[in-house]
Amino acid sequence: MNIVKVAIAASGASTQREFGRKLGKGQTAVARYVKQGRFPVSVLLQVEALTGIPRDRLAPELFAGYVAVEPRANADLVRKSSRKAEAEG
Repeated sequence: MNIVKVAIAASGASTQREFGRKLGKGQTAVARYVKQGRFPVSVLLQVEALTGIPRDRLAPELFAGYVAVEPRANADLVRKSSRKAEAEG
């Protein structure tokens, strides 16, 4: 499976050129990614945001064991609950 082709399809782009535009790259760069079957590190997070494909699937060799952290808003709620429990306990 070529993850670059999967990402192009997931982005809704119908051509390499269109996908490249969405990334701010040229068609030649995208063709190189397809040929290599992987993305360079410099565009991984951008591809993740564009396609919704998690980084550990885009580059498992770099992000093996990666776990997304909960959003900061939830972390603030947990912190407040902990303080409240400490005050009551």
